[in-house]
Amino acid sequence: MNLLLAKRPKEGFLSSFAGAGQSLGAGALLVNPWDVTQVSSAIKEALNMPAEEREERHRVNFDELNDAFDESEKQIRKIPHELPQQDVIQRYSQSNSRLIILGFCGTLTEPLNKETKETDLKLLNPELKGTLKALCNDPKTTVVVLSTSGKNILDKNFGDYKIWLAAETGMFLRHTTGEWNVTNIPENMNLDWIDAAKNVFKYFTDRTPRSFFETRETWLVWNYEYADAEFGRAQARDMLQHLCAGPVSNASVDVVRGDHSVEVHAMGETKGAAIGRILGELVHRKSMITPIDFVFCSGYFLEKDEDIYTFFESKISPSRLSHGTRSRSCSSNHSLKKKKKKKKVSQNVLDLKKENYFSAAIGQARTKARYVIDSSHHVVDLLHMLAVADTKTTTTAGSFSQRKRKLETLQ
Repeated sequence: MNLLLAKRPKEGFLSSFAGAGQSLGAGALLVNPWDVTQVSSAIKEALNMPAEEREERHRVNFDELNDAFDESEKQIRKIPHELPQQDVIQRYSQSNSRLIILGFCGTLTEPLNKETKETDLKLLNPELKGTLKALCNDPKTTVVVLSTSGKNILDKNFGDYKIWLAAETGMFLRHTTGEWNVTNIPENMNLDWIDAAKNVFKYFTDRTPRSFFETRETWLVWNYEYADAEFGRAQARDMLQHLCAGPVSNASVDVVRGDHSVEVHAMGETKGAAIGRILGELVHRKSMITPIDFVFCSGYFLEKDEDIYTFFESKISPSRLSHGTRSRSCSSNHSLKKKKKKKKVSQNVLDLKKENYFSAAIGQARTKARYVIDSSHHVVDLLHMLAVADTKTTTTAGSFSQRKRKLETLQ
């Protein structure tokens, strides 16, 4: 690198065994460092190399190095900032139709530790009960829980709430007071692999203390979050080999390894793919008049499911014209303007501005979300503040504590 950054072009030598040889080999002289004859010949070639060729080789590698620096800076800039909670609250208060999309496990579940029982791993955080009821009862707010969990788990936790539930990553959808509906199971979907894969999951569960697996209609998930970390990772590697060599070798499924889990599910099913169908159901069931103008989306999602964050990026409305420009371009006929407005609202599910969209990943430094939140505790605090955002009470510390206690009494 010192040679490349030198003011005067100098020829560099690079081992043919070095990984950098693929990117910097075009400008450097590649040699086998164990071959004395080849090294001496390369030194002689460098000493006798014409200045023009030396400058050209130097330029090629210098440009390559600059590209690497630029890419590194881009990656650093992609690291999301901490969620600006006050901006979220302000935009939420000023909006007319809000959509809050939340994961379940690791987002709304109660705090866990090593002593937590396996049967308690998927229970709604009790601090959220009153808050969720307040949010769900707000006519301007729609809350959706989009989870990989099964229908029975979501029913158990949210059965008393006017909340939209999407189980098994949107395969099944339940609106606020209705029954579960199938949203995306093809008629020809083959689920014959489930029984054989289940035997593999049971085998590794029996041999990995504090691990467990869940069976759903279209998914299997093995979780080793509370097992010994090193042993769990080793078992996960072995499980992947067993699955891909046998039960799912010819099945149309995706096998996904998470931070502490292994999942097998129908191919192509992600939270981003599901959210479009869910929005369609929202419009149909709620007979929405006002398009959604605020979205908050947060969860502890696998990398494959982070397409839910980028889904809304493509739906953001372009910047509108100023009031004066818009007035000159519109007809002066009031009834005509009113008619056009109705047509637009009925056709558009979203009327989302960039500043009214907040996506936040929980506890992940590298993410497709715009922002990050340290832990699910911060999600709880933010939801508390959103639930009381429309009240006329001043936001002093004392008044907030009083309102928070009032919300938690709602059951």
